Amino acid sequence: MGDPGVGKSSLMYRFADDDFEMGLRGSMKVDSKFIRADFGGKQARVQIWDVMGCERQRAIDDGYYSGADAILVVYDVTSQESYENARSVWLYDVMTYGKPGVAVGLCANKSDVDMLYRRVTPIDGRELALDFDVPCFWEASAKEGINVNIVFADLARKIAMARFQAPPAPVAQSAAPPAAQQQQYIAAPTYSGDSLKHREMAALRDQYTRTEQTLR
Repeated sequence: MGDPGVGKSSLMYRFADDDFEMGLRGSMKVDSKFIRADFGGKQARVQIWDVMGCERQRAIDDGYYSGADAILVVYDVTSQESYENARSVWLYDVMTYGKPGVAVGLCANKSDVDMLYRRVTPIDGRELALDFDVPCFWEASAKEGINVNIVFADLARKIAMARFQAPPAPVAQSAAPPAAQQQQYIAAPTYSGDSLKHREMAALRDQYTRTEQTLR
């Protein structure tokens, strides 16, 4: 999603076909691409929908927001207006019409331009992502192919993590069922992505406490 001319179609075609064409879309209002991906041995088909910026109301009415597993909001680093609209229109729509748990990314396109032509800095982009609690922010260039694969790979990985995560362990019951109805449940092993962070923080807290005790 994003304003007309920010390079949404160019990003999609660069990723899907490794091609960059100016004026590729013509009169098409909605376009899509299919990509096959492998996530740890699990095969998936990723479909990317590209909706024209002027079709905002149609995107809302036709359920593109509510049906998406991930939404990428794009602005143009040479256009202050597209950046402001990302804040006031597109990200607002994502938070309003997107389904719960949807993966959201913010992409600043045309990062290959000379600094003299920039109107939006990387710091501006990071601040916007923080304001809307968007976990993923990238600067990319569809023209030069910079970070384009990373943008779509990161979003696809977030979808896969939500789809393929281990099911929760069954809740223990207070009374055991009759022997004839007893079933054995084996909970799938789960991996906590924050476990390493928790260990590091615990080690830092321990080190800080020992240092304070030494200084007393």
